[in-house]
Formats: sequence, structure tokens, C-alpha cells
Amino acid sequence: LGLIPGYGGTQRLARLIGEARAQEMILSGATIEAERAERWGLVNAIVEGDLLSEGKAFARRFTIYSLPVLSYAKEAVQRSLDNPVVEGLRIEADLSTLAFQTADASEGMEAFAQKRQAVFQDR
Repeated sequence: LGLIPGYGGTQRLARLIGEARAQEMILSGATIEAERAERWGLVNAIVEGDLLSEGKAFARRFTIYSLPVLSYAKEAVQRSLDNPVVEGLRIEADLSTLAFQTADASEGMEAFAQKRQAVFQDR
């Protein structure tokens, strides 16, 4: 196309797989096979068979958890990639404080103490 990866693609890829691998992919424009993408940490798993069914099963695993808390955890991980560790720890602490203030956190701790499965309300 005569373009470079945009929207932070060069930055994120180098952080994920290292400079040498990122340079190879970006400069060559070559695709990589699924097995290599998995080894390099670019994909979680290789799915064979019914992709839609497998995707739905993967997503269902998260439905028993608190949506706000999952969102905070996801944000903490994503923001850690773009910041020094000290800043990442501050971000994590801030998001942890927000998560702790949810009704779901209270339910989770109560369920743990009672040795039962938590029933989250996403609040």
C-alpha cells in the first residue's frame, strides 16, 4: 500500500513481540502462520473447527464474572503496556480502588468467605 502501520501499530507490535520480529513483519509485509503467531503471543489459541461456536464458548467463560471489574482489569493491563512500571502500578491501584467500591466486590468477598459461587450483578 505504500504505508506504514498506523494507529500505534508499530508501537504495540514492537512491545508485544520485540523489535526484531516487529521489524521483520512490518518491513516485509508478510503474513505469519497461526502457530508462529501463537508462539509469539499474538493470539491466545488456534481454533480448528467451528470458529463461531468456539468463540461463543470462549466468551461464555467470562459471563460469570463482574463486568465492571473485568473492564477495570482489562484497562489495567492495556495501560501497563504504554507506561513505565511505576505508572502502571499507580494505574492498577486506582482501578483496584474503583473495583473495590463495587457491589460486586462485596458479593465476591462474601461468597469467598461462605465458600460459594459469587452471583454478580454488574454493579
